Amino acid sequence: MRKVSVNVVILIVVCLLMVTCLYAACLWPFNFNQKNTVLWLPNIPGIYLGKFGHLYSNDNFEYNLFKQNKITIDFSLRAKDESNSGLQYIASFVNNETGLEDFVICQWRSHLQLLRRKEIFQDRPFSVCSVRYALLQGDSTKVRIVSDAKRTRVFINGVCRMDNRGFSILSKNLTGKFRLLLGNALDGEAGWKGELYAFSLVNIADEVSVDCSDKRLEFKNIARYQFNEGSGESVYNKDGPPHTLVIPEAFRPLKRPILSMSKKMFEFSRSTILDMLLNILGFIPYGFILAIGIAQFWYKSKRQVLIVTLLLGSMTSFSIEILQIYLPSRDSSIMDVVLNTVGTVLGFFLLYLFRFEGVKRFQVAAK
Repeated sequence: MRKVSVNVVILIVVCLLMVTCLYAACLWPFNFNQKNTVLWLPNIPGIYLGKFGHLYSNDNFEYNLFKQNKITIDFSLRAKDESNSGLQYIASFVNNETGLEDFVICQWRSHLQLLRRKEIFQDRPFSVCSVRYALLQGDSTKVRIVSDAKRTRVFINGVCRMDNRGFSILSKNLTGKFRLLLGNALDGEAGWKGELYAFSLVNIADEVSVDCSDKRLEFKNIARYQFNEGSGESVYNKDGPPHTLVIPEAFRPLKRPILSMSKKMFEFSRSTILDMLLNILGFIPYGFILAIGIAQFWYKSKRQVLIVTLLLGSMTSFSIEILQIYLPSRDSSIMDVVLNTVGTVLGFFLLYLFRFEGVKRFQVAAK
């Protein structure tokens, strides 16, 4: 029986530790049952929304309720974050047929942005209009968005801050139904942080609708939420029993992407470049140790060692990305698999630069 050397035992232990460290680093904080961070405000009507928080309608709205593409959206809130961490989705209309967001109200830094999908079945891009410095951190803000087929106006605390002739919230081609989603994006990667006090949808966009106190105004509230329930898992529509908003106990994105091509990879920001480098550098030691182990126990040629190292490295990365589907704090990205595999291959070539001296010492010691 062949005697196993101390060096071989050390190699096996190092490999296991390396794999454990990779899984720990990529899956931390292991929160597979993320709590939905939607909290009722204690003293006033409203809710607090955190990064991993959302609520959504339990049924679908009809687009044909908004005749001639006329719609008024009223909401009041207090933003808690102005960081440059990407878009934060406040509200969106999720198309029941395509499963995509047709229209999004979001915050970027302290700016209010409106996004409307250009093509119904096209994932990107959006038409965008913006109201600068509309959502200052810590300030209570009342927002009214008035839109018809040709024009959209945005009022901040009663003052018209944007009048865009040519931008419409509801596209002429929109039919069918949509679901209202508040506080986050479909994939759970664009959480808005702040307090939301009221939200309503009205099927009119006339000039007089700017002042809803006008008794001559004939309109119909499609939905009106005042968030005065104070507790529970439901927010009720004050204008009728349909369209109750559901607050789930656990945070589960409505549409979790599987091995998607991360949008951040094309932004080339400092954080994106750092993330790409970490994905490569983190797998270089793993590829180095893996190549030593493969060459030690199954050494035939450098080419074969490279192929097996590449396959094992990519399989390890793939399994990590699959597990990340169930972690709201992580993104399952095919680009990460590619970068991790590149790091694994670089680890092999690092060993190759040392002319396999480490492998030779292990082989001699094992005899």
